[in-house]
Amino acid sequence: MKRRCLAAIVPLVLCLGLVSAHADAFSPGTGYVNKGTCDVYLYADTNSEVVDTIPTGQPVDLVMIQGDWAYIKYVMENIWGITERTGWVKSQRIMKSPQVYPPFPPTPPPYIPPPQYNPPAESVYGTSIVSNPVPSDRLNLRRDRRIRAQSLGKYYNGVVVQNHTDPSNEWVEVSIGNRHGYMQNKYLIYGPNKPAVASACPQMVVSNMKPSSWLNLRESPSTGARVLSTHRLGTHVTVLGDIEGGWCHVLVNGVLGFMQVKYLAPARVAYPY
Repeated sequence: MKRRCLAAIVPLVLCLGLVSAHADAFSPGTGYVNKGTCDVYLYADTNSEVVDTIPTGQPVDLVMIQGDWAYIKYVMENIWGITERTGWVKSQRIMKSPQVYPPFPPTPPPYIPPPQYNPPAESVYGTSIVSNPVPSDRLNLRRDRRIRAQSLGKYYNGVVVQNHTDPSNEWVEVSIGNRHGYMQNKYLIYGPNKPAVASACPQMVVSNMKPSSWLNLRESPSTGARVLSTHRLGTHVTVLGDIEGGWCHVLVNGVLGFMQVKYLAPARVAYPY
């Protein structure tokens, strides 16, 4: 009889131990998303709306545990700023200790020396500086001399452009690195004694979804374009202009090129342009 009681009690004790361990592992506090992306639901129900998807390693605050669901609070950063978000996730997708990832790849990708960027040299027509009356506005680089012409990029105040035609004309042929087009002269400051213009260029940092990844700086705004250099998490980036299709024209460590917006986040420290 005693043996039968013991046989019944032992599994019960083990079961209670597992429940206790599970409760300790998923008690309110700080957690991290385990391997793979994690769907965030509006309610504790897989049939409810998926309001967000967060990446591996994302830190979260575990606010409440309800069965096999966890109500979390977390912060996301992107080019538009920092936002605090909440929602429900399956508790097995959260761990109380961060997954150990190498901060950077063991060895970087092959390095291709890029052409160094230097501010445009004064030529027959010199240089101009983008200067919108409203600093938050951006100036279109157009494919030809028309307001309705395709925009090749929208550039921030303070960006220096090389003039290829007389800047006193209504439309000026200009270039920023390897990007050529036309800008309206009424939004440019030019001449030998042009005043300084306060830079409105956003200061960003490389913020890959996976901390072990590198971000490519490309020769043109395309994933098929030549890679000029590769940059790890936290590298400072100055955004000169925004390009359609989710790209930015950027300056990184003295090199001009293009990066995808989704892998950049606002810098917390101001850098001079």
